Amino acid sequence: MKLMQPTNPAKIARHATRSRGLTAILALCMTVTAAAPASAKRLTINGLEIDLDEKSGALLALSHPKLGAILKQEPGSAGLFVLDFPGGEFDPRSAPATLVQKDQNTTITWRFARPASTKGKVETEVTLGPAPDGTSVILSCRVANRSEQPIARVQFPDLRGLRPFGGRDAMELRFALGVVNPFAGPVRPAGRSPFYPPFVWRSFPAEPIYQMNTLRWLDLGTLAGGVSVFQKKWIDEPRPAILTRRSEADADDLRVVWQHDRPVAPGESWESGEFWLTPHAGGWAKGIEPYRRYATEVNPKRNLPRRIRDGLGFQTVWMTAYTYKEIPRIARDAKAHGIDELNLWVWCDYGNLPMKTRAGCGTEAELLDAIRGLPEYELRSLGVGGTEFGEVMLAIDEVEDGRTVTVPARQMSDGMLRMIAIITALVAGGSGVAIEGTASTAPALTLVLEELENGLHPTQAATVLDLVKLARAEQGFQVLLTTHSPALLNALHGDDHLGVLVVARDRESSHSSITPLVDLPGYLAMMASGRLGDLVSAGRLAGRAASPTDSTALDRLLGIA
Repeated sequence: MKLMQPTNPAKIARHATRSRGLTAILALCMTVTAAAPASAKRLTINGLEIDLDEKSGALLALSHPKLGAILKQEPGSAGLFVLDFPGGEFDPRSAPATLVQKDQNTTITWRFARPASTKGKVETEVTLGPAPDGTSVILSCRVANRSEQPIARVQFPDLRGLRPFGGRDAMELRFALGVVNPFAGPVRPAGRSPFYPPFVWRSFPAEPIYQMNTLRWLDLGTLAGGVSVFQKKWIDEPRPAILTRRSEADADDLRVVWQHDRPVAPGESWESGEFWLTPHAGGWAKGIEPYRRYATEVNPKRNLPRRIRDGLGFQTVWMTAYTYKEIPRIARDAKAHGIDELNLWVWCDYGNLPMKTRAGCGTEAELLDAIRGLPEYELRSLGVGGTEFGEVMLAIDEVEDGRTVTVPARQMSDGMLRMIAIITALVAGGSGVAIEGTASTAPALTLVLEELENGLHPTQAATVLDLVKLARAEQGFQVLLTTHSPALLNALHGDDHLGVLVVARDRESSHSSITPLVDLPGYLAMMASGRLGDLVSAGRLAGRAASPTDSTALDRLLGIA
């Protein structure tokens, strides 16, 4: 029956008045949830309604109160998995299924006796159950090949009959590095003969970089709601490719398949692991939350350098669109927006050694000029050279009035020498240091830096401190430094306070005490009133240390307690 909708308001009113009974009946019908087909087994798992064909075990429908009909398929076209044998395919319709419910899980089992030319059977089990988050549904598959032929590949899950529940034009299939609308446009491109099938399937290969499908996660939906799916595996290869296909008979019928290109040899078994299917209201950022929680659990925690932990990140610069002369301008712009690091791509010829600069970016001299334009003063090189008296001495080459001037260590400032010494110690980490003629190859247990701020400009305190923490995080050695500098103390992050010890001397007894900063009485109140360096300058920490001669805190910090 085709209902004609009048467009004139007066006609609408008269039509509604004459048809109140019919209108009430239609409204009532719209609020009733569609019943499962007669041959279907309905499961409700964490709010998701799932209809399974009781004969074949195939997936007939998925629906959710917040989304409506997510998937709907006829029994003759429904699926759940595909086993690819030489010369044919097996899917749920290839053999009768057995459905068993135990606790909150439902397991569907198929036993295939084909191919007829071989002995033995293939057993496939698919289990559906609730995820502990109270929102997601877990699907898993196990295939036991007891036949004489290998299984070339497994496709699971095989979701046939996904619908544009958010509107055809608004639907998005989102991956980690890209998004497409799988329902957009005609199924067959204009002018394409139906005899040629390459357009039927669209493949999203599983690649770690440069491809949209870089993670084991996707989301299908709109900003109003959708369905996220991810495979609960971490750094396990090979990863499945994802294939999509629209039906020519019904442009709103989408099939999404996870294809596992891993053969299952005779006598072997294969398991998919858990696939989490999460219906959600709101955009994809809500759907990805279970995957984010999982990634946080399995990804080992790292002691990240401060610039990575607290920074905005780095700016990638594709040098195919820029020249070397533009680097200082890009760096200044990045700095103005809080970014401290540039990552240059395609700036050289990576395929040959020695690497040469790309001609399209400029000359090597222009690249060096760009790098020299970044520091506050221009340095050309740092090395070891001889003096006019035959001495071997550290030296730097600076540019002065357009001329290269070699500055030996004796002419450098104390701050410059100290900075070079600190950086050298941090980079070396104690390795390669010669003691009484024997070169040490083991990293130092503890690097001691006394009065780190001596000779350094106060504005350099935070930079030097970041270098110290970065070297410690990357090389694993301990660093013990002393300071009286308010600027250096002000540069400490709140997390750094756990490693700060306050040393105080009792004037009457001449004894010193060592107390962890966080253990000082009134620590929280003091930190709430100002920065650590400012508090030290104001004498706020005086008289708060522990009892004299107590070195327990220092011993514990050095690992000798």
